[in-house]
Amino acid sequence: MRSRDSAARSCWPRSASPATRSARSRWPTGTPAASLRASTPMVPNGGRAPMRSTRRRSRRRRSRWACTSRATRCGRASTTRPGPTVDYLATFVGGSYPPNNWAWFRVLVEQFLESVGAPFSATDRATDLALLDGFERAGGWSADGAARSFDHYAGWALSFYPLLWADIVGEEPRHTDRVARYRRRLDAFLDDALHLVGADGGPLILGRSLTYRFATAAAAGVAAFSGTSRHDPGLLRRAVSGQVRHFTARGAPDATGVLPLGWYGAWRPLAQDYSGPGSPYWAAKGLLPLALPAAHPFWTAVEQPLPIDRGPFTRVLLAPGWLATGTPDGIVRVVNHGTDHRTPAPRPPPFSPAPGHATRSTARSPWCAAAEPATARAS
Repeated sequence: MRSRDSAARSCWPRSASPATRSARSRWPTGTPAASLRASTPMVPNGGRAPMRSTRRRSRRRRSRWACTSRATRCGRASTTRPGPTVDYLATFVGGSYPPNNWAWFRVLVEQFLESVGAPFSATDRATDLALLDGFERAGGWSADGAARSFDHYAGWALSFYPLLWADIVGEEPRHTDRVARYRRRLDAFLDDALHLVGADGGPLILGRSLTYRFATAAAAGVAAFSGTSRHDPGLLRRAVSGQVRHFTARGAPDATGVLPLGWYGAWRPLAQDYSGPGSPYWAAKGLLPLALPAAHPFWTAVEQPLPIDRGPFTRVLLAPGWLATGTPDGIVRVVNHGTDHRTPAPRPPPFSPAPGHATRSTARSPWCAAAEPATARAS
């Protein structure tokens, strides 16, 4: 009998044989690692030239962005009519959204609109930032809403978007304190989050929207992109490249160059009711460092070991109520004592064996026991 963790992968569908996946992997080994920039597919079909019609559409899109992107780079409003892109984005002004990480969508869109001289609402921004401030928790964490909701959205959304916003506002004095706070909080979050990556680059299999795959690398990637993190660039690259490589070495994208709904290959049970065919491409958040030049320290520094690479550990993550342990087999396991999507009460409710109280790891999820064939579990 194999252990439950050693049989971890059997429940995750693969779209190709091990030999095919190995041949398709473009990731070199060794430190300093060869450039992720040179080895990562930049189009959904795995790096092959896109169809001609796609190229024509791309040229048209770029032309529509031209007047606004030049204005943004120069830090001044455009004197030219922005065109359909800004017209479309302007519909966000005064709109509504769920009171969770989606508030960042309106903040980012309206900040862009302001930067190009298009209509925006200062009231919207103040309201949204106040809402998001209320989600902040200790140690750089943020809940995704008012309840005790903690999963990968704490990294690929609630730690990621604030630094993109900071990049748009630049050195505007009115935002200096807020930008500095966001940068400190991201570093504090990474103190915990870097402990949640397995030695093989596997992210924690926990929470919603797991079909986003290596979007889990977004927090480390945006820390490098910001250029202000106290974390070593080599450590950030180890976190990013390890998580991206974890998927590219196991059949993602698939043989047709597509990221389907699933984990490695296609596996529809992983989808939520809001998932669509394009949802897996939120994985692109994990590739943000590709925007950095080849001479950036992110690419030139020697990769530094993750916490799991340095040996076994035990760490308490206060905000989500998790106990994380790293073991010699390179797997990180989390026992959840606090994330249950309930609204905090003056006195915590008694412990319940509900699904919110469970163990997760970088190698296995409770879903696997029901999903994998009996022959795979009893080999």
